[in-house]
Amino acid sequence: MKRVVLKTNEAFAYQGEAMESGDHFKNGASSKSQTSRKSNFNLLMEKTLNMKKISVLVLIYIGLVSFQNSYGQVPYLSTKLSPYSLGMGIIPARDAVMFLDKVDKYAELETGLVIKGTYTGIEKKEPMYIGTGKKGETSLYWVQFGILGGGFEVTDKNLKGNSLNICKDTIRRIVRNSRDLDNNTMIVLEIIHDLTSDEIQYAWLDENNNRSEKVLFIPLDHPLKEGTKFPDLTVKKFNGENLSINKLMGKTVVINYWHMNCGTCIAQIPGLNKLVEKYKKNPNIVFIAITEGVVKDITLKTDLTRFLNEIKFNYIQTLANEEVYKLFRNAYKDPVDIIINSAGDICYYSRSGYSEKYLELEEVLDLMLK
Repeated sequence: MKRVVLKTNEAFAYQGEAMESGDHFKNGASSKSQTSRKSNFNLLMEKTLNMKKISVLVLIYIGLVSFQNSYGQVPYLSTKLSPYSLGMGIIPARDAVMFLDKVDKYAELETGLVIKGTYTGIEKKEPMYIGTGKKGETSLYWVQFGILGGGFEVTDKNLKGNSLNICKDTIRRIVRNSRDLDNNTMIVLEIIHDLTSDEIQYAWLDENNNRSEKVLFIPLDHPLKEGTKFPDLTVKKFNGENLSINKLMGKTVVINYWHMNCGTCIAQIPGLNKLVEKYKKNPNIVFIAITEGVVKDITLKTDLTRFLNEIKFNYIQTLANEEVYKLFRNAYKDPVDIIINSAGDICYYSRSGYSEKYLELEEVLDLMLK
């Protein structure tokens, strides 16, 4: 590249000499010398222009290589937000009312998945949806995952990446394996929203953040297993007081991770209350419920308080935090029940829910107390 620059400078210098020579020619220099100089100048300019063309091509090539190395060879997919109507049925009405006061717009995202109908045998594309809405005065994104883990979530679009009228965020979602609820996978989606045009650019990511045009399922190892130590975890009670699970060492701790919007979680509650009643005279057994208290900075404490006033749940009620979400792998739509012995070891772990579940827990507790 330096040679190209130097040659270009030589051409400009020689051009200056030629112009000065022109003045000399006007003053009586020989026409033969003028013709020779012009011929040499034209050859040099032609050579220089060819080299400049080469340098431009080299720069374009380097730019393309640099672009591919920086952003990968797969470009973003694109779509655009459109007005949303509840009659479309994309968002379950219960979720829309619980998490949002108003649904504004939506867009359909291609996943690359094709599902065959059980009875019809007809194949159809399985999309995912994203959109905007409001909870009070707070502007939100909502995501409807459909087959990709089910469920509906919201996220505050003012959290990060909000510059030059662009919102950029990465969404991670745990996908359940119906046969083995703890052998799960994760999907990762990068979304860029132009707030002016409402255009959406998105790409599916792998474990190394490389882009893909199709959704990728990334295997996960679950951190909570029977026979392992329960990690140090601190949660908050409704009154703001911290509760450290580790400080309960020496006692048997029964944990229920649940969601207000989870039918099987709610079905368990009457039976779990029976456990509290049965062991209430034993000071060495502590029952703790951990529930989703915040959805991406949208506080649900008021809704939880209203819910628990209607449906009594006699465990010590605490609120989840980011540490909890990572630990329980966002066990959306599934309650998680854990029993920790006095040494801090997990001796029972289950990720499922039904009304008679408390009988399993009772059997384990009775064996531990013998």
